[in-house]
Amino acid sequence: MNENKQLEKVYNGNQTIMNAGFTMVSNYIVPVLARMKAEKLITISAQNVMQTLLQFKHSEEAPYPSQKTIGELLGFSEEYAKKAVGVLRKAGILGTTLINKVNHYDLTPFFDLVEKFIFEFKHNGKRDIKIAELLEKDVDVQGKKHDFSWAKEYNKEEVAEVVLPESINNVVKLYNVDSEGIDAIEKAYAIYSEKVSDKLFCEKIIASSDKKNFKSFFNKCISNAYMNNEQPKEQAKPQTPSKEVVPEWFDDRNKPVERKTNAETYAEMNQDELLKTKHDLDFIVNNEAMKNNKSIQLDYKMVTARLNNMNLSASELEKIAL
Repeated sequence: MNENKQLEKVYNGNQTIMNAGFTMVSNYIVPVLARMKAEKLITISAQNVMQTLLQFKHSEEAPYPSQKTIGELLGFSEEYAKKAVGVLRKAGILGTTLINKVNHYDLTPFFDLVEKFIFEFKHNGKRDIKIAELLEKDVDVQGKKHDFSWAKEYNKEEVAEVVLPESINNVVKLYNVDSEGIDAIEKAYAIYSEKVSDKLFCEKIIASSDKKNFKSFFNKCISNAYMNNEQPKEQAKPQTPSKEVVPEWFDDRNKPVERKTNAETYAEMNQDELLKTKHDLDFIVNNEAMKNNKSIQLDYKMVTARLNNMNLSASELEKIAL
């Protein structure tokens, strides 16, 4: 009853949160995981998955959530959880046992490390203690020595040289990727190369090359590519040249354009068209500025003559105009 009242205070009486379930977690869990991530002993995905696993630790028994459940809780895929579990196992802070085709997760190694950290950080006052240092030496905690000999082997694997393929090296040189960027590419290649193709690595390097923070942008791109099972972009196939369709007017482009004379145009007009034209010309020829315009005066003569005799041909109209 007292516990429920305390929870109400913690969650401001929010029954939805309280009823959804909660887990008692040591105050030093997050600091230890954060330091391991900062020291590059584990990945951010491994950090997230370990914290999720702890949500299922309700007794002395090993928790056994499915990797699909873990992935869904974090908003990622089952493959994301599987990869992260592998990192935690490789780091030596998580054990797994398959029982009836279900993984049971042993958190004892991690709890040993947390206990060791608390002893050094809290009791010995070593605020700047490195997790890597704790992994390399035995510390007597309350009369119990912890064996972290596995850490030396893990660290050796971490510093192993990563050999990038020629295709990626060529792109790195072409786009002048600096040493920090190359370091990020090598670490990503060590983690994701089994699933992410060399071609996709090259695409992500090129996409990141003009960014202000290459390392951050590249890591985000390659991580998303891994989680979404992204494939390289297909290059457009060269199109087979098709027979060129040439418009009819294109072949006649060098031929001289035949233009009708005004006389020919007036000779083809009907009476209504001629009347309209004469009406327009009446206004123009009466304009003071157009009285000396010979071209307008000739047009006026031809239109008037045609109206008077609708049988006049173009040549006859030209003679009248002259």
